[in-house]
Amino acid sequence: MERRTESRHSLTCDVDASLPSVRDREIAISYTVRGITMNVSAGGACILGELALERFSVLPCTFHFPEVPAPVPILMQVRWVEPVPSQDGVFRIGLSFLT
Repeated sequence: MERRTESRHSLTCDVDASLPSVRDREIAISYTVRGITMNVSAGGACILGELALERFSVLPCTFHFPEVPAPVPILMQVRWVEPVPSQDGVFRIGLSFLT
């Protein structure tokens, strides 16, 4: 059953998602999950990422669009996550744009 209301468009670009800092003793450790877009729509994007992000978490992301000289920061929410069966440690991640 198709639940999307917006058309999806193929787009390949790098995406970085910043995870909240975690304190390990006296050191704050922050993580960046790197991914690549599969497609985008007016409502969000589907990316391939290296980590299963927590569903419904809100993350600052940075998109590196082709032909755009500066990275574009966008606040997004994780809507769904599923492993890619043919690629160990790779996940399809559905992100929605937050405004």
